Amino acid sequence: MGGAKPWQIAVIVLGIGVLLFMITRTLLSKDETNLINEMTLVDVETGDLYSVYRADNMSVMTPARNPDTGKLTLFIVFKEGETWKVPAPFNQMLKKDMKAVQDPYSGLVTAKDQKPKRVELKDLLIVEGN
Repeated sequence: MGGAKPWQIAVIVLGIGVLLFMITRTLLSKDETNLINEMTLVDVETGDLYSVYRADNMSVMTPARNPDTGKLTLFIVFKEGETWKVPAPFNQMLKKDMKAVQDPYSGLVTAKDQKPKRVELKDLLIVEGN
């Protein structure tokens, strides 16, 4: 490094050190990319919350069938601060006359309990003849 100044050499060495640290950290990290396998649903008629585990190759169609009533009243919901909201793509399916819906335009809903009832994905599926 014939014409390099000492500070330039230090910057290069520091850069190589940071690069090696980041490569080592990435290779040794046990963090995996997690897809959302746990989903929370709300019954827009009652405000009941349901939690369902879905495998990587399965999906939940909205509205889903309520396992207790058999009606298509379950919508995907997420918690934003202290409130529960249905994601924007599903807001057009919400109506003001649905008891748990506060605002169909924003997706704001009222949930009865903060702890969702655990249900199986198979219980939400629509089966011909039911």
